[in-house]
Amino acid sequence: MAGHTDKEEKEFVQLLVTHQSVIRAYVISLLPGLAEAEDVIQNTNEVLWTKRESFELGTNFKAWALTTARFQVMALQQTLKKENRAPLDEDVFNLIAE
Repeated sequence: MAGHTDKEEKEFVQLLVTHQSVIRAYVISLLPGLAEAEDVIQNTNEVLWTKRESFELGTNFKAWALTTARFQVMALQQTLKKENRAPLDEDVFNLIAE
């Protein structure tokens, strides 16, 4: 979306809105019962918006968005692990994420 037009930005926003339920379900599946899940969803949306220039319209938005969400979850997992609060074992996390 380099040098994006208003039309391209609107299309990106539509993709982001359309995929919110998928992003939300994915994050919640990786962070079951954690209040931080909402923060991770918000952080994911922020990263997607910030990096919208690197997304090429017409490619797989869902895969891109869920990969971004996974990295956000992994960052939180590291924080929780340091606090001895990691909800999932790393191997279990990787299985679910796939």
